[in-house]
Amino acid sequence: MEADQKGFKKFLGKINFFNKKKIEQYKDKIDNLRYEKLLEMFSLYYTKDGNDISENYFIKNIIDFRDKRAQDIMIPRIDIVASSAESEIDDIIKIMSKSGFSRIPIYEDNLDNTIGFIHVKDLLPTLRKKHQVKLTNIVRSVLFISPYMKLLDLLYEMKLKGVHMAMVVDEFGGVDGLITFEDILEEIIGGIRDEYNKAPAPKIIEKEAGVLEADGRVNIHDLEEYTGKFSSLEENEESNTISGLIVALVGYVPSKNEIIMHPSGIEFKIISVDPLKINKVMVDYRGLKIHDHTQ
Repeated sequence: MEADQKGFKKFLGKINFFNKKKIEQYKDKIDNLRYEKLLEMFSLYYTKDGNDISENYFIKNIIDFRDKRAQDIMIPRIDIVASSAESEIDDIIKIMSKSGFSRIPIYEDNLDNTIGFIHVKDLLPTLRKKHQVKLTNIVRSVLFISPYMKLLDLLYEMKLKGVHMAMVVDEFGGVDGLITFEDILEEIIGGIRDEYNKAPAPKIIEKEAGVLEADGRVNIHDLEEYTGKFSSLEENEESNTISGLIVALVGYVPSKNEIIMHPSGIEFKIISVDPLKINKVMVDYRGLKIHDHTQ
């Protein structure tokens, strides 16, 4: 326990928004978490390139996390990408390439008889072998859990057993869904994207006359092709994207469903948000006031 606390203090020194008092402040709200587990959970998150996440967002996720269960975040059966144990290596590579998943469940006969999962790294050694390798010889273990299992318990069982995938099964043994270790972490720290995940091009969708749904990464000038000119020269110097514009306007990362009014009369409603950025917004420009923004 003493070693954990020293490690935690070292971690706190690397991020500039947290201190030990703030953990103690929320201790009564997370009384069903062991202190050791809480420290370890915080250490799973790190800041990158000096960026900080919103303190309130992070604290709220931690508090909400204690009540969440597997059924709350599982990928439903209908959306699971899996393959038969009879498939050949080339087939698995094609499935992974098409789906973009680095791990897929492997089953015998049907998904209810899942025997494990394959990671893309497991396939690399097989490519050098002349004979066909059976998938059953290289599958990794999966956990089989109840839909009602708490995510905190699942997180630590995964860490303890070194297993990164769990199949959610009903009382009859049928597979209801799937959860990965990454899915659980995203409930705490928001979406995770590594260098191999290519971000899709930002989109703007017209919902109705004067109302758009836009990704936070949409360039302001691209948005203005729909709305007309509304941003000032100063705003263009500070921000390039909708997300940056809104954060610069209010001075923080807004919460989901929060409504931000731009001086031009445009209304931004936050649809989806991560600790560091706004993912999606509803843009209502029916109240746009035409001004000369060249000054």
